[in-house]
Amino acid sequence: MKNRIKKISSIIMKLLLVCVIFFAIGNVVYRKHEEKKFQEEMNKLINKNLTTDTFNTPPKTDGTYKKIEKMIKNYLNMYSMKARKVLEIMSDEKLKSVLSYENYIADGPSFTNTLEYLTTKKETFNKEMEELIILTKKETILKKIDKKYSPYYRDLYTQYMLGSDFQAEIEKSITELKLSRENINNLIDKEKKVIDFLVQCKEWTMKETKIMFYKQDDLNTYNTLIGEVAGE
Repeated sequence: MKNRIKKISSIIMKLLLVCVIFFAIGNVVYRKHEEKKFQEEMNKLINKNLTTDTFNTPPKTDGTYKKIEKMIKNYLNMYSMKARKVLEIMSDEKLKSVLSYENYIADGPSFTNTLEYLTTKKETFNKEMEELIILTKKETILKKIDKKYSPYYRDLYTQYMLGSDFQAEIEKSITELKLSRENINNLIDKEKKVIDFLVQCKEWTMKETKIMFYKQDDLNTYNTLIGEVAGE
């Protein structure tokens, strides 16, 4: 009886060992398979444009890989949407028509709506731009990965978000956007100087499609201010 029990115990132990081995092999195969799918999806994201493409696409992986994939996509989607808002402000046609004949007729000589528009536009633009800059900071990106994940998955996240073409693309974009922020702020400030001058001057009128001044000095000042705007 004892020998039979030993044999049964031995068989059970062997079966358990086989199960453990098969489980371990299966886990390795599963991880390799998911890692391959994850890398393929990341490569697709790398080739996308941060300001024009969609990043909030359905996940292609499973398990923890899926969570990391969604985390990366959510971040890139958030960045993309914020960048689009900034670009939308920069390309606002109304900003380009502040010093037009049509606006002079419609809102002059007090220019109440124009001055309010320029002030609001600048505040909104700088707010959106500052939030975009914060999004690109290393500490902001690292906050997105929870410490509950194992070092393997945290490393996987940082590998793509900080040590890959993603970061290079983001840094390139933010350098260009910072320059654009300076240009847009200068444009708004110089347009406001022109409008402020017209409000204070008062001695001007619109004739056909041209602005006419009663004093030469005022015309000279106006032309100088317009020249500064054109220099942008």
